[in-house]
Amino acid sequence: MQNKAVTVLIIIVMLVISSSIVSAHTLSWEFYNDVLVSNADTGYRKIEAHIMRHPTDSNMLMAAFLDYAAYSGAETRCRVATSTDGGATWTDRGYIPLPTGTYISKDPVVAVSKVGDIVRWYVACLALSDRVDLYNNNDVSKIYYSTSTDNGATWSSPIVVADATCIDDNATYDYPYANEDCPIVDKPWIAVNGSNVYLCWARMSDVAAWRYKDNSGNYPYSSPIAIYFKRVGSTGDPIKLDSGTSWQANNMRSDRSVQGCNIAVNTSNGIIYVAWTKLTGDNTASIRLKRSFDNGNTFDSSQIIASPSRIPTTAGTCKDAFGCVIGIAINGQQSGFRVNNFPYLAIDSSNNLHVVWTGYASTASPPNTNIMYKQITNCTTQGQNCSISSAVNIVNEGTANKDQFHPSITFSSRTNTLIVTALDRRDSTDNTLWRPISYHCHLNVNTCTSSSHWSTSSIGPQSTNSDVEGTQTKTHNYIGSYYNVTSNAREAYNLWLDNRTVNLNSKLRIWLDRTTT
Repeated sequence: MQNKAVTVLIIIVMLVISSSIVSAHTLSWEFYNDVLVSNADTGYRKIEAHIMRHPTDSNMLMAAFLDYAAYSGAETRCRVATSTDGGATWTDRGYIPLPTGTYISKDPVVAVSKVGDIVRWYVACLALSDRVDLYNNNDVSKIYYSTSTDNGATWSSPIVVADATCIDDNATYDYPYANEDCPIVDKPWIAVNGSNVYLCWARMSDVAAWRYKDNSGNYPYSSPIAIYFKRVGSTGDPIKLDSGTSWQANNMRSDRSVQGCNIAVNTSNGIIYVAWTKLTGDNTASIRLKRSFDNGNTFDSSQIIASPSRIPTTAGTCKDAFGCVIGIAINGQQSGFRVNNFPYLAIDSSNNLHVVWTGYASTASPPNTNIMYKQITNCTTQGQNCSISSAVNIVNEGTANKDQFHPSITFSSRTNTLIVTALDRRDSTDNTLWRPISYHCHLNVNTCTSSSHWSTSSIGPQSTNSDVEGTQTKTHNYIGSYYNVTSNAREAYNLWLDNRTVNLNSKLRIWLDRTTT
């Protein structure tokens, strides 16, 4: 009996030690100086990057990003790069093809699937015949994607999922009597499950109304926005998931827009989750979720899964309904750039859903943006509402109260770990410079529903970055809406934008780091 007791005690001690080791595990990022992903046409800015891993080859990665090198830097195109050695080196694959009648593209998102022996890559983008701020009669916008079965070496002809044409941009004369005189589609997201391809996007009813003033110098014309979803190949029109009411461009505090859709597909049971942000009041927003249990043919009712405070709509030279933060001073003028509280989803091996977004702490001193997280369980039964945890600030920056923004989330099945990355200003004295930080939680040790369950790790060198390319134009108060992290043989591969120095001649580029194990 004494030997058995000793054995049991040893086992308990080993379990405690093992649990402590897992709990104390820190993500170690491998490349001290990081790896340049956007290594072609480096004289132009590169922003808004998305990365995916190959379904079976742990060394194969693909990244898509927004490139301003197209047409001598005057416009933008979706560009792709690939790695065959787990992100250590990258090969430029050029631009994704454009649909007929368009010459610029934006908002690239990557997806990949394996059916039989065929691995197929997808890149979805928004294509335009003209810049949004110069959208005129007969201009078109299109949500489309192209595919590659040779790891990005060649791409299919574009497959258009949704399009809109500006019929009449003279909103001052006929608004509101005309219906959708100058509509535009915007900001796609793509996900695949086997041979099924799913996309969501936003549609604005009258983008031209933004540009016309009344006799008092205001913008009184409204532009309702809706979120749509479609499974490629399905019959019928796209499904409208939600819509905003009309809003006044000169008073963004009363905006009622919807934007920023994100798709997650549970590969074990086929459930499709779509989340997006809806601005609900002068200072309030909601993050909403719908599920499909029949391959995207129908969706259940919306559930509000979070109710964040709205991020301030102005900061420095930036003005945007979904939020702005200050940037550095450029030529004596305080710059600013757009951020947002769009949701990003991940699914773990227990079929639980995890969501992150940029929150806003209006009562902090000083007020600041931060990375918020919720866990959603019991979300696999049709007709039954999901169980939603309280919101958790996972930043753990002590009393610094600095801005964090542009989060991404992935789940590592190898270590049962949630990994979130974001741009973080905790080391910036004046809260203007950023660097990438990761936050992680081990689901086999914690529930991840408390801030103390999350640990923080630095990514790459201690360099700081800023948007240094101007303050006056719409192009240059925008550093993109998303950057992301994915997992594979290693726990995480992370992309972000980085200019390496705060130098007015520096250009934003896309960089990568990966965990060591």
